[in-house]
Amino acid sequence: IAELETLIAVPIALDDNVQFTVYRPRAIDPGRWHQLLAFAHLAERRPGEDDLPDPVEEVQRQAAAVLGDKAKNYAPVVQDSGAAIPAEGELPFVPEFPGIEVNPPRRSFLWLETVHREEFRIRAGRELDGKTVRGRVTVFLGSIAIAEVACAVRVDAARPEPKREPTPVSARAYRKIF
Repeated sequence: IAELETLIAVPIALDDNVQFTVYRPRAIDPGRWHQLLAFAHLAERRPGEDDLPDPVEEVQRQAAAVLGDKAKNYAPVVQDSGAAIPAEGELPFVPEFPGIEVNPPRRSFLWLETVHREEFRIRAGRELDGKTVRGRVTVFLGSIAIAEVACAVRVDAARPEPKREPTPVSARAYRKIF
């Protein structure tokens, strides 16, 4: 009974300003793998944590670091959480895009930090070429869906390849031909 009284007396820490941000490619080539980043983060610092990095800026920094030069071809989609998140609550991310393969099909973590990042890879079949696929990343709190981040991805094999700088080539000239 003493243990039960202790459990009842301890308040559960909840974060009610949680957001989910998904960085999805604007367009993908069919048959090739592309990154999809999903973040769970606070919308702003907790009271008294003014010395910590701003969570939204940290999400942007991490996305830029992971995507590198490809970041300009990605668009972030943000969704507020539909429920407060308890400390150490399990948050599974499940991306679903009809006709698009997702690897891994789900990832989960415990809500312990102000920013959490999960990485997925997506690949469309050739039959989707020229189409826009509308899907979502569903976020669960245990088994309850608390957010659905709607995402649209264009499948386009005709995208222009990024321009590459010409590579200088050198060769020695012949001294005598005849």
